[in-house]
Amino acid sequence: MFIASAILFCFISSCKTTSTKNTQDTAAIKSDGTHHNANGCEIFVDKVLLYRSSHALTQAIFYLKTHNNDLDSPISRVGFRYEKNETDGFCRNSSNYNQYCEGLGEWKEDDIDSFFGAKDYFGAKSYFLSSDYNPTLDYKGTFFVQTENGTYYWLKTKDDQDISFSSHMFNDWERDGQGIQTVYGNDNINSFKSTADSSQRVKDMFNPRGCR
Repeated sequence: MFIASAILFCFISSCKTTSTKNTQDTAAIKSDGTHHNANGCEIFVDKVLLYRSSHALTQAIFYLKTHNNDLDSPISRVGFRYEKNETDGFCRNSSNYNQYCEGLGEWKEDDIDSFFGAKDYFGAKSYFLSSDYNPTLDYKGTFFVQTENGTYYWLKTKDDQDISFSSHMFNDWERDGQGIQTVYGNDNINSFKSTADSSQRVKDMFNPRGCR
């Protein structure tokens, strides 16, 4: 698949994203005829990267892959249902309040665009984690694929829990050599390895079945 050095374009220039509020957390979603845990390789995080820049800016970047033959019909949309919270109390001071403080504690859904028109690859989708003069955020939720039949496939961790991530977690993994890869410029994504080839800790969180 062609993946050029446009890796920075989506998360610095803000790729088109649809975000909607949804008050139902993921724990309330049960497997039934409409909702399924992605127990195969229906959807998985193919690559997770950290972007670091000046003023201690840290963002998490995700690329997702689907196995469309494992779905019950063509894809309608891919997204992330999540809740974000701050960990440092920054937003409690009204003089600090900014765009990153909005929506704390609310469940939302973000649509994730296909990657250059691909039918089975989606991203890059970035999430702000921390920087100087801004809050430090953590996230929990699930990536999902919805088909034209209205069926949802939800990506969970190896222990069937919500995916969670924060700058603290990624910093720890990076320090411990757990396979977290860092982007500093217009790097070609093909130079970064898949989660399937990463550490067990990364796979357990983002690709528990080692899908490719």
